[in-house]
Amino acid sequence: MDPSSLFFSIEQYFPSPLPEAPGATATDEGSEAERRSGRERRRRRAVAMRLVERALAQITDAVVLVTADARITYWNAGAEQLYGCSAEEALGRRLGEVFCWRWLDDESERAAQSALQTAGSWVGEQVQVTREGREIPVEVSLSLIHGEAGEPLGMLVVMRDISRRKQAERERERLIRALQAERARLATVFERAPAFICTLRGPEHVVDLANPAFYQLVGHREIVGRPMREALPEVGGQGFFELLDDVYRSRTPFVGEEMRMLLQRASDSPAEERFLTFVFQPLSEADAGRSGIFVHGVDITEQVRARQEIEQLYERVRQASQAKSEFLATMSHELRTPLNAVLGYAELLRLGVPDALPEGALRYVERIGASARHLLQLIEEVLTFSRLEAGREAVAATDVDLRELLDEVRAIIEPLAAAKGLAFEIVADEPPVRLRTDPRKLRQILINLLGNAVKFTPAGRVELSVEPADGQVRFRVRDTGIGLSPAQQQHLFEPFWQADQSTRRAAEGTGLGLAVSQRLARLLGGEIEVRSTEGVGSSFTVRLPLRRGAGKPAA
Repeated sequence: MDPSSLFFSIEQYFPSPLPEAPGATATDEGSEAERRSGRERRRRRAVAMRLVERALAQITDAVVLVTADARITYWNAGAEQLYGCSAEEALGRRLGEVFCWRWLDDESERAAQSALQTAGSWVGEQVQVTREGREIPVEVSLSLIHGEAGEPLGMLVVMRDISRRKQAERERERLIRALQAERARLATVFERAPAFICTLRGPEHVVDLANPAFYQLVGHREIVGRPMREALPEVGGQGFFELLDDVYRSRTPFVGEEMRMLLQRASDSPAEERFLTFVFQPLSEADAGRSGIFVHGVDITEQVRARQEIEQLYERVRQASQAKSEFLATMSHELRTPLNAVLGYAELLRLGVPDALPEGALRYVERIGASARHLLQLIEEVLTFSRLEAGREAVAATDVDLRELLDEVRAIIEPLAAAKGLAFEIVADEPPVRLRTDPRKLRQILINLLGNAVKFTPAGRVELSVEPADGQVRFRVRDTGIGLSPAQQQHLFEPFWQADQSTRRAAEGTGLGLAVSQRLARLLGGEIEVRSTEGVGSSFTVRLPLRRGAGKPAA
């Protein structure tokens, strides 16, 4: 389309030029009063015209008057602001030389032409193009002006810059689209949410909206539009409706955790036990008036039942473990009694009571005593472990003479190391560290660790060092034995576990020594740490507090 065809011209509506106004000739007719009246009317008309011109000059809309031959005869300040063209530049020029506008579409142009031809006026929207080429959306009012005899005089053109309004409309449309998209997203979330959701209206808690998860919870009953007491009658008497009443009245949210509810999920079945975690959130209108309640929650029945089964299984395991520990304690006690008798009689025979034994028989008696003592040590380990398992092992804390305790440990371990040709050494500060703990348990821990070190060290040395460290006492047992792999270290303190799991293992024992030692160390407020390299050796470190009060039975 030729751009010039977009420029509007009003000449088509005024085929003839504006006629000259007939000249007025003065007559001598009429009285002086009539002449004075005429002068007054002309004065008032002139005042009115000045007021009109003043008003048109001050309004922000662009106001333009053109003659029938489309020449501009009035151009106000609003027009100057809109087009960037002064009145001096515009007056006397043809409308098409100053105006440049673009119709929104062909329909708008046809509608304007039809309205001007039939009604003499038209109001609509166009796009004005300034002399700089900037496009401005405007609201335009075109009105043809006729004389008293119907003769064409000109046209009144009023234009208003609606850029801000258009921008606001575009922003409004953008917000509406965003709101629609958000509503669609929320609707999707509402429909697909695994949690049950519903909204209740008014004091009767009428169901307004419910998602599929809520329908599934209540057995797909028809609930929308019905009060909760009517929709779910079996829930009555369980306290839930009273909670809803209180939330609606007080406007205070309520959070329920693992609430038990009896629900009839099928019309021909009894009420079913369900466990729910939910929130009753009060809703308010814009004027802060009460509106209803938003219900959101999850059905955790399966999780609760699974946990209850685990708790029941745990209780059965605990009872079985306690029964096992009690059995071990009883059996250990029953075994220790005759063993003590065997040790006593063997010692009497070794001492020659009632009669001295030959050298060969004496060696057999010593072997009997050594085997009985080893068996008694194993029984003591089992007995200690059973007490720990049953929670009956208590701490008897006293001030420990560490030099005396280390001498006792040396007396037991040194012969074992010498029998294997191992060097054994105890390194401790002088004077020794003052320590308050249970000496019997500490002695058992050190003997277990040193006994293991001797047992798993084919050649080399075993060392026990004692030193204070940051309010603690550190006992470190180091050896040059076979060491442990990282996989073996993960199971080291498990009961009945041994590094050599074969049926032909060289080392004897129950596999309880380290497990008992770790639990005793924790009972004393400490911990056992291990560092080991396979084929190089191991280091076990026991850290104990300097002072340990009387302890409770171990759990």
